[in-house]
Amino acid sequence: MASIKRFKFKLTTEQLLEMLYWLKLIRAFDERLSVLVRQGRVRSGVYSSIGQEAIIVGTCFGLEQEDYICPLHRDLGSFLMKGVSPGVMMAQMYAKATGLSSATRACWERTRRWPRGSR
Repeated sequence: MASIKRFKFKLTTEQLLEMLYWLKLIRAFDERLSVLVRQGRVRSGVYSSIGQEAIIVGTCFGLEQEDYICPLHRDLGSFLMKGVSPGVMMAQMYAKATGLSSATRACWERTRRWPRGSR
């Protein structure tokens, strides 16, 4: 059986602190969004990623600005890490014109309207 190569990544203190910043920002945004959903103020499809922040940060930390991502339903933090402000993301959840889709839809993954009774 072939041996598995292991690599040790050396991160600076500044990089580690930046990663901690992203972990805390993503958690705080997700917690706030979860409260708004429980209050009924946000009704779009929101799936909490609480406890999974490290996956998002670990995946997105080494990306360049021009790199593409394909986030799914628990990856709202990847939008933050790619430069979308929390205010714009929250506007998206409220389906406001200042959101990413300019109020055309509130849900992140929905790309068309579902016909009545198709679900």
